[in-house]
Amino acid sequence: MPNVTLSKGVAVELYAETGISTGTQLSVFNNLSTTVKLSDTQGGLDGPDFINLLGYERALNKIGVNEAWVISIDDGFVNVTEA
Repeated sequence: MPNVTLSKGVAVELYAETGISTGTQLSVFNNLSTTVKLSDTQGGLDGPDFINLLGYERALNKIGVNEAWVISIDDGFVNVTEA
């Protein structure tokens, strides 16, 4: 399960970071008590198009999308696997 390190306020594209093929559905687990946003677009992180992952929660992104972005309100990390 690849860990992706997140720096406070820095958006990270999960397909690029993990090497998992775009379009593959991802399972994202927030490993710390900080809040993480997950979205199919970078712009979605600032708008209504995101999943809010509270501490120690897991979420799936949509199948067939070309991007999967996360951003954390504090330093943290997520585990990312193929769903």
